[in-house]
Amino acid sequence: MLAQLIRKTSGPKRSRKGRCTAIFSDVDGVILPDFRGGTPSNPEAWGSVEIGWQETSYYRHSVLYALRDHPADHKLWLSSWQEGASEVFDDKVGQWTVLAPDEQQREWWHPGITDWWKANLLLEWVAKNPEVTHVVWCEDELHSEDRVDAARIVYNELRRAGIRVMAICPRPDLGLSDDHIDIIGTFAKGGI
Repeated sequence: MLAQLIRKTSGPKRSRKGRCTAIFSDVDGVILPDFRGGTPSNPEAWGSVEIGWQETSYYRHSVLYALRDHPADHKLWLSSWQEGASEVFDDKVGQWTVLAPDEQQREWWHPGITDWWKANLLLEWVAKNPEVTHVVWCEDELHSEDRVDAARIVYNELRRAGIRVMAICPRPDLGLSDDHIDIIGTFAKGGI
């Protein structure tokens, strides 16, 4: 009885006739691991970027190449870097859309059903793009004590809308790995 009620009140499901995947990614702790001023142990596998507001940062070549070549229909930066993510990485990963908070109201705030601007922007963007059937969210803060409730709301809202969700929460000192990229690829192809 309860399951029937939930199904009836959960809203329309997204069409499963096609597959449309959106990848949302943070930068710090995801693309750029936090080496705390150090360097990677095998530098040949890494590239570096000089960024004015922080020390030299490193990224895995293989991860950026995989993101560039990934067949996702939509690729979006969801990071405090905002346009800086595009400026630094679009030549390496292709043109990604930037989602930014509503700074007209208050710094790092965007209205929505959670207390986290990133979660609210993700939900708002997906609601405006009804063709999306699969969402991958790469964010190192998903397990943080002050973010877990917002992450749970995003997951539940997307699932309620019939959207398959994959949350990737890398350790900030490691960032996305080749294994994460393999999992994302398998998920986007319907293997998970």
